[in-house]
Amino acid sequence: MVKQNTKLKVGASFFALAFFMLVTKNFLFFGFYVMAVLLHEVAHQKTAKKLGYKTTCIRLSAFGAVLYGKFDDVTFADEIKIALAGPLVNLCMAICTIALWWCFPSFYPVTQPFYLANVCIFAVNLLPCYPLDGGRVLFAFLGKKTGFKKAKKLFSLVGVILSFVFFGLFLCLLFGGVVNLTFGLFGLFLFLSATDVQNVRVYQRVVGLSIDKKRLVRGVEVKTIALHCDNKLSCLAKYCCKNVLFNVQVVDDCNKILSVFGFDEIDDLLLNYPPDTKLKQID
Repeated sequence: MVKQNTKLKVGASFFALAFFMLVTKNFLFFGFYVMAVLLHEVAHQKTAKKLGYKTTCIRLSAFGAVLYGKFDDVTFADEIKIALAGPLVNLCMAICTIALWWCFPSFYPVTQPFYLANVCIFAVNLLPCYPLDGGRVLFAFLGKKTGFKKAKKLFSLVGVILSFVFFGLFLCLLFGGVVNLTFGLFGLFLFLSATDVQNVRVYQRVVGLSIDKKRLVRGVEVKTIALHCDNKLSCLAKYCCKNVLFNVQVVDDCNKILSVFGFDEIDDLLLNYPPDTKLKQID
């Protein structure tokens, strides 16, 4: 299911969880859960690739699976498409399983764990917590309004708070004599993700200086364009392509050059400023 350019890596915690599920005689559910998780992440990977983003690996752990890569810039619309692709695939799998039961009722006992796994993954990933998919959509929205640096700081704080909430639930149940590893592992996952949110870069847009080295050896054309200062920063995204590098001159009503952005600066501008920022507002 995973392309050669996106590797599948398995962490030690995954094997520990697999052993625990085997000992507790829940290995059938665990197998269906892993299948549902991989379908979820492959949906992210396929959507990202179709939109022009590069991914490096899918890593399996006790917390689930995460699609990794190097993140350069991602548009608001693309972030939503990539984030929602995973949960939508799980929802489709759950619906298909129900349809299978309708046609072949005898399959119900065998496929029920697969249905439950897809429903759980669909519901959990819609929570507005980064790096869950619901959190990514909200992160993209806030990034568009405030800039991604501020959005990262906010989500880091929110993630830490929510991680303590789940740890609290885990401890409360533990003191009541109930061991719920789900809350404990999920709280740990949110905490680790929140404390590393400043460094996590998941998608790399194939633009600008990420041009293939073979193309650079042959030579790449560099063009200069002039844009009016009232244009929004988002208009620069369309000048990020794999075959041509663009320098941008910002001009006023009298065609006077106010500022110049090199092709190596465009990616940073798109990352650090809200897309609706006017070019004349950028220092």
